[in-house]
Amino acid sequence: MKRITLVLFIVTLAPTGALAEAVVPGNLLVSTDNVIYETTLDGQIVGAFATQYPGGSYPSTEYARDITVDGNGIVHVYNGTFSPYMSSYDPALALPTWTHQTYPNWNTANNLSYGGIDVDLSQVFVTDGLTDKGVVAFDTDSGVAFRFADGTDAIDLTVGLDGLLYVLSPGGSPGGRTVDVYDPRTYSFIRSIDLTAIFGWTEHRSIAVDVNGDLFIADLDGEISHVSAAGQLVQVISPPCDWIGFEISCSFIDIDISETGQLALGSRFGEIIVTDVNFSSVSKFQIGDRSAFVEFVPNPQPTVVEIDIRPGRFPNKINLSRKKNLWIAILTDEGFDATAVDPASVRLGPNGAGINRNPRVVDTDGDGDNDLKLRFKVSEIGISCGDTELSLSGSTFDGTEIVGTDSIVTTGCN
Repeated sequence: MKRITLVLFIVTLAPTGALAEAVVPGNLLVSTDNVIYETTLDGQIVGAFATQYPGGSYPSTEYARDITVDGNGIVHVYNGTFSPYMSSYDPALALPTWTHQTYPNWNTANNLSYGGIDVDLSQVFVTDGLTDKGVVAFDTDSGVAFRFADGTDAIDLTVGLDGLLYVLSPGGSPGGRTVDVYDPRTYSFIRSIDLTAIFGWTEHRSIAVDVNGDLFIADLDGEISHVSAAGQLVQVISPPCDWIGFEISCSFIDIDISETGQLALGSRFGEIIVTDVNFSSVSKFQIGDRSAFVEFVPNPQPTVVEIDIRPGRFPNKINLSRKKNLWIAILTDEGFDATAVDPASVRLGPNGAGINRNPRVVDTDGDGDNDLKLRFKVSEIGISCGDTELSLSGSTFDGTEIVGTDSIVTTGCN
């Protein structure tokens, strides 16, 4: 596994008319004809911005393909074909700009249903299916990129809601016969799913995965299939698309799933299908007349804060047979003011315990700034013997979600 620190980082100004506000969680982004549209799920366009290719214009061989949005609202695009870039754009900035990164021998075939991209924390994964083949991972924090899954003729990929990376391959005809599953944090191979054994046909082009590991698969024949995590075919539907007033079979090239169980599909001729994991209803709308890739805007990532269980003591021993109350401090640092946290919103441990006493504002770590000290009833937290860490969640008064974790040592266990 060869890691390369990227030195090519080109910045270009955003086009006139670009969004000057963040994309909205729950909305849909549609990438088509080198433009990204933000729409509601009923097809109302609420914003749009053009993608950009280094140098200012797209060569005839290049085309913006699939898109993904990270937890900070930054849009990442599989931008090109034979000379692609992982291009990123933050529409919330007052003057949004495009940044571009690439990797040696990364490319894809000139097929507008290929070219998958998805994100896990700071890592953006893209398919690599023409020259060296595999999956390229771009770390947006460090600027380092590398290739793994060597030799895989990847055409689409997704980071499932179950936290695993799913890679669809190969290209060609017939294509989309295999899904390889990886751990996106360690890049280790987990298993392979043979789609030909499930379907018997192989024109699959895109995949999405729910929190249970169930697969939702779109194909060029216009079918949307639900496959259980155990590899059993659950259901198949074939919603029609429209073409100059006539109903035809959709030719699906992309699929995405939301955190709330909705599915969106992009077709070869710009029709967008919206349904759910049970296929209980189907709606559709049109964005242009060319290949369309889709992406739900996720909820923002919570702010990670530092907490101190039993402030001033270490290790953080919790006697489950005796201790009635537990103090925890949310710490203020250079980038976060703990006193901005709404104490009523804070929940602790597996049972989501709330505070059982008025909070205190005090400098618990002696660094000269005020921290937020909260007390909880141990019996309400849900700590089990052998637990080694404890986490809390909550929000600030302005609605910013927070999470924090500290180590514990349980005692008093029989």
